[in-house]
Amino acid sequence: MVVFQEMARQWWAEYLPELTKELKRTGQWIEMTDKAGENATMELIARLRNGENYQAAREIVERQYLLLPPETDE
Repeated sequence: MVVFQEMARQWWAEYLPELTKELKRTGQWIEMTDKAGENATMELIARLRNGENYQAAREIVERQYLLLPPETDE
């Protein structure tokens, strides 16, 4: 789902700058954000097929694959 791929790119660029920099440096930025979007889409479909509520399922997959915890300065 393109929406998920773009969500990953925007979130990671803003909240995971070191990861973003490393992925871009190694040429894996598009591949990894595309994969995150694909994984989120597949997981969402599986959850919906199991009867889960759309909004609840979407929030789960967004946190699991896209909206990863921000990097810290620690």
